[in-house]
Amino acid sequence: MPWAANAMTRRRSAAGLARSAGADSQAHGAGRLGQSLPNDTTVIIRWNATQTLPDGSPYANHGVHIVQMRCGRIIAIDANEHSQVVAESMPVFAAAGVEDALAEPITS
Repeated sequence: MPWAANAMTRRRSAAGLARSAGADSQAHGAGRLGQSLPNDTTVIIRWNATQTLPDGSPYANHGVHIVQMRCGRIIAIDANEHSQVVAESMPVFAAAGVEDALAEPITS
């Protein structure tokens, strides 16, 4: 799996906006990370997010993030979620004044 060398891939997402708005997010994983990590670690995070959008409608999404770490630092993130759910929620966030909801999608 190719990873961006020494760069972190960032994606705007409704899940990120939801977290900043206090959504109920849950991460499910198999296993634990100890205090000492190997020099090259891949962490897979499966998550579910639910919240009430600013217009009162429900929001629910799910996804998997694959995070690569070296020496305890995140060097790459591959964020996967239900993109249609994200796209449908952006006008609601924009109407509520969330400026990032109007930003062009990041494609990479």
